[in-house]
Amino acid sequence: MFPRNQLAESNFDYNFLIRAIVCDKITDVPVNSAEGNAISFYPNPVEDDGYIKFVNNQNSINANIEVVNMLGQVIISQSISNFTAGENVMPVNLSGLSKGIYVIKISTINPANLQVISTKTIKLNKK
Repeated sequence: MFPRNQLAESNFDYNFLIRAIVCDKITDVPVNSAEGNAISFYPNPVEDDGYIKFVNNQNSINANIEVVNMLGQVIISQSISNFTAGENVMPVNLSGLSKGIYVIKISTINPANLQVISTKTIKLNKK
């Protein structure tokens, strides 16, 4: 086991995972950004198929979705183009994952200039 400081340094890009391990309640929590987009994941806990619900208040955006394990390894990576304004629901197949705690990292991207608008993380429990 790594000492706490060494773990934080070795997973610098994924330091949010340390905070996720400490949290003991798993819920379907919408995440609101300054741009007015709301993101949630359900059901949580999940068995095989989960869904990301994304309410987009902009004309069109792209998104990158990553499922990350507690070691900071990206297990699933998916890019989605042209989310339309309004409610969007994306299925995420998690049947190949072992039981455990994972983090979904969702980055929204402006397709005009490819800049990241926002990045949100949601903890999920795979049963």
